[in-house]
Amino acid sequence: MRMAEQRKAEQEAIRRVSTEKHRKKRKQQQEADKRNEERLNALKQRAEQGDNLALMYLAEPNSYEYWEAYRNYELDQMEEYEKPRVMHVNDISIFDDNFSEKVVSIIKEQGRVSTHLLTL
Repeated sequence: MRMAEQRKAEQEAIRRVSTEKHRKKRKQQQEADKRNEERLNALKQRAEQGDNLALMYLAEPNSYEYWEAYRNYELDQMEEYEKPRVMHVNDISIFDDNFSEKVVSIIKEQGRVSTHLLTL
């Protein structure tokens, strides 16, 4: 009888530990989800204010919206440097009027993205 009671007590202790671990994991996941939601909301706010990096992060990869934000980001960055620089993506200059459309088209056709930076 004593062995059965001891085994039952051990099983109960294991169950409590397992339940506590599960509870901690669930709480950690909820906290991580909350942080991710806060980051996403902050990104959306920055994007609404015209932050090109936020727009790039929120856009679908290799979409027109992504490459338009990329172009605008590079143009903004160019203004901050003393030496002018020109970024090319798939041999298309960010100064090209149809930059985003051409880049997306080449990515769809060739399945590649290559960039290079020219400093003047």
